[in-house]
Amino acid sequence: MKNELVKLGGLWRSKSKNGVDYLSGSLSEQALETLCAARPGDKILIFRNDSRTERGPDYTMTLAPRRSDGPAPARPVTPDDPVTDDDIPF
Repeated sequence: MKNELVKLGGLWRSKSKNGVDYLSGSLSEQALETLCAARPGDKILIFRNDSRTERGPDYTMTLAPRRSDGPAPARPVTPDDPVTDDDIPF
């Protein structure tokens, strides 16, 4: 997945019978597949839809993949891994 925003869908502002404000929306099959491919560190962002039409969503929901310019995650050490003097920092 590239380091660019991926649109997941729209969210509409609503009010419950008890007067509580909430956002609702649904995920398309493509959006669900995108979420299933998400990795730890990816973020879900919600933006106000400034170009909203009469029936359009109030907000848009997007996935922002984690930045790949940081260090790669370390591989977990297993009991079978050999330990050398180079692995000891002192």
